Amino acid sequence: MKITEGWGTGIPRLFKNCRDMGLTNPKFEEIGDGIKVTVKEK
Repeated sequence: MKITEGWGTGIPRLFKNCRDMGLTNPKFEEIGDGIKVTVKEK
């Protein structure tokens, strides 16, 4: 598994992987100094 393939590739890959697996698009929420990413089954 390539964790650090390149800068700027993670978000597009996340959307593609979710689509390929039949999941909802990720929902991003800013929480304090961090980010929460939620993915659900359709």
